[in-house]
Amino acid sequence: MTAEEFYVVAAIVGAPPMTAKQLGLSPVDDFELHSMLCCEHETRHVYINPELTPPEPLPEPDEDGVHQWTAGLRFGAAPEELRLSALRPEQREFFKKHLPDVYARLKRD
Repeated sequence: MTAEEFYVVAAIVGAPPMTAKQLGLSPVDDFELHSMLCCEHETRHVYINPELTPPEPLPEPDEDGVHQWTAGLRFGAAPEELRLSALRPEQREFFKKHLPDVYARLKRD
């Protein structure tokens, strides 16, 4: 997605016209953050969601052989689900500089 496409979509969904960077609240622009959170590696395209934790394994079935679990809606992937090597070099630097806690959560090769 280009910066222009990002801001057109943002305008359509009613996002504010000013970015945090334009207002001096952040050194990172909204589009820059969006592009750094998009991971495109070989066959997998995924959004890195720093607020997610890795999914819990399914519980063992009960005595009738039925799994008792509920499905939840997840948007993107937790950092622990992705390899550091899958990120572009500029993404690795971005996370190291701006989101070191997220950087630490990425899988190492």
